[in-house]
Amino acid sequence: MKPPLYFVPLLFVFLSASGCTGSGILENLITGEDIITSVQMKQHISFLASDSMMGRDTPSSQLDSAAAHIAAVFKSSGLQPVNGSYFDKVGMGIIKLGDDNHLKILKSQSEKSYQIKSEFTPFDLTGDGEVTAPVIFAGYGITAPDYNYDDYKGIDVEGKIVRIIEKGVIVELPLGVDGFVPLSQLSQTPVKNVADSFKVGDAISLKVIEFDKESKKIVLSAIEFLSGKEQKVVDDYVSSHRLTPMTMKDVFSAPPAEGDAPQN
Repeated sequence: MKPPLYFVPLLFVFLSASGCTGSGILENLITGEDIITSVQMKQHISFLASDSMMGRDTPSSQLDSAAAHIAAVFKSSGLQPVNGSYFDKVGMGIIKLGDDNHLKILKSQSEKSYQIKSEFTPFDLTGDGEVTAPVIFAGYGITAPDYNYDDYKGIDVEGKIVRIIEKGVIVELPLGVDGFVPLSQLSQTPVKNVADSFKVGDAISLKVIEFDKESKKIVLSAIEFLSGKEQKVVDDYVSSHRLTPMTMKDVFSAPPAEGDAPQN
């Protein structure tokens, strides 16, 4: 397949006037502001974003039409081509669907398969391969502190302890991401020595209570995960980590997470 053509759709161009020399250059200079109008811009945008362009998929005849339109505008505006062309050819690889493309989800020892193209569609510009990994639903993946909205906060995950420190434990989450569990979020009862109750390699069920995309800071809580669970679940957690017994009342009165997470 012939590689599609990619281009940068810049309609604002720099124009130079011929014969502009000496002290009269400023008087004879034609600027973009002189010839680019809102009416003209609306015409270009209306064409490029019209329904007939069908989203200008890559590759597609509509994308080629958009490229031809922009090239014509460049030429009529006096913009000189580069190496004799207004286009820069860029090769693109597209993965075709194979005979065994499938999506299966295992939950509670049951398996559900999804029908390709009707229930799921692989993205054709991604890599070609197979992956088996835990799935965590994170809504739309939006974190918007100004609107008090966070898709990541409250997600239940399982982490493996990879490091024990004085103020809590560092856990490794799916895909190799690290998170911090403060001591106050590991137990509601006193823990004299973290290393006595929690060992490297222990798997802990946790709930995300703080997530910062920019700093990649993730704070988690075992107490928040246990909140609302049956007393037996709490008892099993206490027993497996050799903690002082906790009641459901202790769990529901969990304090806020400590703000002094370890620094990298």
